Amino acid sequence: MQIYGFGQIHQAHAVKPTQRFEEVRDAAAASKTQYGPDELEISSEAQEVLASGEASTVRADKIANIREQIANGTYETPEKLEIAMNRLFDVLG
Repeated sequence: MQIYGFGQIHQAHAVKPTQRFEEVRDAAAASKTQYGPDELEISSEAQEVLASGEASTVRADKIANIREQIANGTYETPEKLEIAMNRLFDVLG
């Protein structure tokens, strides 16, 4: 029985280190050609809200309110948990 050292096995089973990368890169390029580039469309209504600055103000107020409730220990209530459970059961049907 012959035992080979690491160098001999490595040479016998030489693998090009970038082979996997090249396969992924080529598949990605083919995908872009097949499906086209990714696109994002923002509705005119959303563009108006973003331009007015309302979106960040409303969100900041809501986040501050929720943080305050959590800090005071009043965020989680039995009523909110009941609503959440009912919504979960509705989804699970």
